[in-house]
Amino acid sequence: MQNISVLLLLYLCYIIEPVKTYRKFVANYRKEEKVAVPKRKVSRTNRDKRRTHDGIKLLNITECPRCHSKKIAHHVCIECGYYKNTEIIPQQKDKKIKAKEEAKAKEEAKKPKNPDKESKKEEKNKK
Repeated sequence: MQNISVLLLLYLCYIIEPVKTYRKFVANYRKEEKVAVPKRKVSRTNRDKRRTHDGIKLLNITECPRCHSKKIAHHVCIECGYYKNTEIIPQQKDKKIKAKEEAKAKEEAKKPKNPDKESKKEEKNKK
């Protein structure tokens, strides 16, 4: 009987050890693979309520008061770069327009700053 019990003990030790290591392996494996899983199915209404804001919205298109091109309301005009009569995006001007502005600036520089004084000087010279 003792021989059987010793053999039985040896047999059990041989079998139990691999089972313990297998259980540890499975426990560690399961810890790494934890993923969020919903507790219940999401109904159609709740799913659709969540998706109410996902649709494409129409833009409110208005006319720019400065250049009269179409623009999105409450946004800077792409054509002229203005928003509420203030220049937000400086636009690059054509060479012709720049040349005209420079010519005007030169003409204004040649003109007298105070026309009253000039007219008085002319009157004195005449007398």
